Amino acid sequence: MLARKPDERTAMNNQSLGTMIRALRTERGMTQLDLARQMGVTDKAVSNWERDLSIPDVSSLPRLAGLLGVSVEELLQAKGVAREGGRGRRPQGA
Repeated sequence: MLARKPDERTAMNNQSLGTMIRALRTERGMTQLDLARQMGVTDKAVSNWERDLSIPDVSSLPRLAGLLGVSVEELLQAKGVAREGGRGRRPQGA
């Protein structure tokens, strides 16, 4: 896992979960299909996460965090996750 500077963490906290997933995925040079295959979901599921149309299933967060080089806690600190975490969004992909 890459250590992030405090100012990078603050910037990540101001992003939606989808924006954060996209930024971290592209930092690692992965396509949506690459991430989808490693997560065992479709590339459409990853696209929906990144567009904040759905969220990853909670059981998949440790794997997602590991692939993106952050902690689960960092993912959960994304803007709106704690507040909206299940309201209005469907978990997609496990």
